[in-house]
Amino acid sequence: MVKWIISRVTDLLIALLVMTVILVGVLTQPVLNWSQANEQQLPLERSALEQELRALLAIPVTYDTSSRFEGTAQELANRLSAIGSLEQNDRSDGQKVLRLRVGNPAAKKLYVVLHYVVTEKPILEVAETTLSLIELAKAVSKEEDATALQLNLTIFLHPVDGLETSLNQVSLAHAEQLLQAKATADDPVLVFMPGLRLPEAAYISKQWRYFSLLMPGGGNNLAIFGRFNDIVLLRHFKKALFKAGLNDLSSISIPVNFPNTKPSPLKAYWDNHLAAMLLRPNILLKDKNYEGHVRFISAFYTLVKQGY
Repeated sequence: MVKWIISRVTDLLIALLVMTVILVGVLTQPVLNWSQANEQQLPLERSALEQELRALLAIPVTYDTSSRFEGTAQELANRLSAIGSLEQNDRSDGQKVLRLRVGNPAAKKLYVVLHYVVTEKPILEVAETTLSLIELAKAVSKEEDATALQLNLTIFLHPVDGLETSLNQVSLAHAEQLLQAKATADDPVLVFMPGLRLPEAAYISKQWRYFSLLMPGGGNNLAIFGRFNDIVLLRHFKKALFKAGLNDLSSISIPVNFPNTKPSPLKAYWDNHLAAMLLRPNILLKDKNYEGHVRFISAFYTLVKQGY
């Protein structure tokens, strides 16, 4: 009898262990690649990247409080308009929108969103992410008719006051615009929110604590937070980035159909059945000689040029 009980308990423990491993695999979506990563890099000058990063960091202190928001928007607009045709809009609730489309206009769309919070003091993470996305757009613009994807870069500028409401409002408005443009769940929306507390700013739900142990750490080159519904798209996306030379990727997919889930930037897209993913490029934060910036920009350039 004792042997039978021990045998059953052992079987139960093994079954629980197998179920746990399967659950972790389903939620974190590890990607095993036996092929060697192709680390072709763009010929970006490290000195030019450093100079531009310093210029972006200097923007907040260049203007006084009354003109800082307008001045920051104009600084970014000048950089983007030098790349291609720039669309600028002022929203009635206080945000500014800068939109740039580069790459093959007939190709499938890749939507990239940057939430830029205009602060009194410079934030390194914001400047590094902005620099990288602008350099990405610049590189893609030189391959206008030869890319597998068209890069749609949208920068939302937010004032510090009422930030949570501002993030939710523009995200909902953007999701509705994408639906009007015939975007579907096959068109990924990559969301960057540098300088904000992540992923709490995206997942505002008591149920989130159940997944805290599986959260990507800050040591990964790139952390991706998405919804469970987009696992197939996420796997294609991760494989393409790995092959492009951006290894050490980590992700987590969370079921989003919890009851009483509060509004959040990503939920605005998910409620409209769009595949939004929050990206945290840790590779930029731990970079000392701009090698990580070059790898990040080059990998996403390869993604836009070759597709996924």
